[in-house]
Amino acid sequence: MCIPLEKEQQPRALNLVETLDAHYPMLKSTILDKKEGTVYVDDPENPEAAAVLSQDGWFYLLGESQDETFYDQLLDLVVHTVTEKQIPVSWFGMSEGWKKVLEETADLEIQDYPRVRYTFDEARFQANKALQPALEDSRYEERPLTSDLVPEVFANRKRLYAYWKDEKTFERCGFGRLLIDGENSSRIVAQVLTAAVEEEEIEVDVYTMRPYRLMGMAHYLSVQFIEDCLKREKVPKWDCSVHNEPSNRLAQRLGFVPVREYPFSLVTPKES
Repeated sequence: MCIPLEKEQQPRALNLVETLDAHYPMLKSTILDKKEGTVYVDDPENPEAAAVLSQDGWFYLLGESQDETFYDQLLDLVVHTVTEKQIPVSWFGMSEGWKKVLEETADLEIQDYPRVRYTFDEARFQANKALQPALEDSRYEERPLTSDLVPEVFANRKRLYAYWKDEKTFERCGFGRLLIDGENSSRIVAQVLTAAVEEEEIEVDVYTMRPYRLMGMAHYLSVQFIEDCLKREKVPKWDCSVHNEPSNRLAQRLGFVPVREYPFSLVTPKES
């Protein structure tokens, strides 16, 4: 059976995260109810497999079940989410087997957007940081993200509502760094903050407003943010599309080292 867990039961799936051979802070955030979603398992008391589906369609499959009914009902869940609820499913780590099953489902279309996972090398970060030019324009002020600015930050970056259950959850668990344009009504022009905070790991989110891009702000602010992570004894994590060249370049300038590529697929209704 594919059984949804109550919120207080969802942490039972945490042990299965390690079967991915990688850490996903945002996956753990969904399981721990910092990001809205549901955890489905084959056995509520002793799960061998779990499917984690966020409210906005992010999907992870963990472990391996001996119960074929679990997978039959899981397929029905994915089809229902995509075709009936009209929510595209963003499947992290889709296997070739599942891809074939979904492609044989006539009403679904699979689009592949492979991603690359990085690991943080502090020695590289420190060496590269020494070469970073200062942000010389005095009109810009760098500051930590305080609670009074959280609503504006979320307004600037609507994507944050996909990372966090709500602004209060972010205020309780997250942190960040901002760059302010003092000559433009103290406008927030760049922000680097936590997309997820789980145990010792931080998922990094970087955003620069369009008119201020290609000015080195993301690099400058990311260095300050990573320093904050290290002071808190947290490990920053970086993960992005293989084809996102600016993100990949920035990651490596900050001392991140590519580990491996992995599949990421978008499941949508097939166009008629």
